[in-house]
Amino acid sequence: MTLYRMGSADFKIGVACMQGFRNEMEDAHIVVLNGVHHPNAGYFGVLDGHRGSTASRWFSENVVPALDRLPQFTSDEIQKTMIQLDIQYLSETNDMNSGTTAIFCILEKLDQPKDDNHFRATIINLGDSKFYIGKVGSPSFSSLTHDHKPTNDVERERIEAAGGCVLRGRVDSFLSVARALGDHQYKTRKDLPPEKQKIIAVPDVSTVLIGPSDYLVLCCDGILEPEHVANGGSGIFNFLHSKLQASEDTAEVLSELIQHLLQNGSKDNMTAMLIELKDGSHYNLGKEFIPGEYYGEFGNSTYVDAYKSSCEREGKTVEQARELWGSRRDLILNRKK
Repeated sequence: MTLYRMGSADFKIGVACMQGFRNEMEDAHIVVLNGVHHPNAGYFGVLDGHRGSTASRWFSENVVPALDRLPQFTSDEIQKTMIQLDIQYLSETNDMNSGTTAIFCILEKLDQPKDDNHFRATIINLGDSKFYIGKVGSPSFSSLTHDHKPTNDVERERIEAAGGCVLRGRVDSFLSVARALGDHQYKTRKDLPPEKQKIIAVPDVSTVLIGPSDYLVLCCDGILEPEHVANGGSGIFNFLHSKLQASEDTAEVLSELIQHLLQNGSKDNMTAMLIELKDGSHYNLGKEFIPGEYYGEFGNSTYVDAYKSSCEREGKTVEQARELWGSRRDLILNRKK
C-alpha cells in the first residue's frame, strides 16, 4: 500500500492506494493544489484503469493542463476537452486497448463565500468511480455521481445504434462501463462522431457549493466491491466517521479502510482520496510505502510477480519491503500491548 499526505492553506488531502490481488496496479490519481492559470483552483482525481495502466497513467498526467487552460469550467467546454484529450491519447500512444474510468473534481475558492460555502466543486464523472460528500463529525453522506452502466437505457440505445450489444451487463460481453477514456477498440466507427460510439468519453458534469463542514471522498469502484461491508457507501462512511473521531491522519485512516475491505473480500485495485476543506499546510508530508506481508514461500508465482512489481514501482526490492513490513508489524503489536 502507498499513502500520500498533501496539503495547502485551503486543503488537507490523504490518499491510500493498494494493488490488492491484481497482477498490476492500474489505478492512478491526481492532486494539484493550485492551477497555473487558475491559482484559486485545485484539481483532484481518481482513475481506475483496465487492460493495463497505460490509459490511467497518461490521463493522470494530461487532464489537469488541459482543464487549467479553460477560461471557465462550463459543462460544454469540459466535455469538449475530454473528447479532444481522448483523441489525443490515441494519436500519441496508438493504443487501442487500455482504458480508464475517471472521477475528477475542480475545487474553486470563492471570492465571496455564500453562507458557509467557501468553494465551488465541479465534478466530472466517466464510468463507475465515485464522488461523495461527507459531513464532519457525522456518518451522513451524499453521492453526487451515478454509474455509466451498459444496462442503462440511454447507454444501451447508443451502444446498439453503433453496432454493439449488451450481454451479461457488458458492452460486447466484455466491458462493464459504457463511458471511459481510451478503449479505442470500441470507438472505430468512422461514420459516427465521438459522442455516438459504443464507448464514449463524454462525462457527466455537475457543480455544488461546499464549505468547512463538508469533506470529499473520491474512490474507485474497488472500494465498494465487498457489498456486505460497503453497503452502498453507508458502511464506508460509518467506518470513516469512527476512525476520524480518533485520528487526524486521514491517509492512515484510509489505509485502515482499505485493509478492512481487503480482509472482507475486495479483490480489485483500491484507491481512495479524502479532501478536507481546511488548512493542511502542516500535512504536506509526501509519500509513504507500506508493503504487505510476504507469502512467497507458498510458491504462487503470480503472487510473487505481483508483489515484486508493486515493490519495484516504489523503488524497493522484495527484501527491503519485507524489512519494512517487519518493522511495521512490530509497531502494531507494541501498540496492542
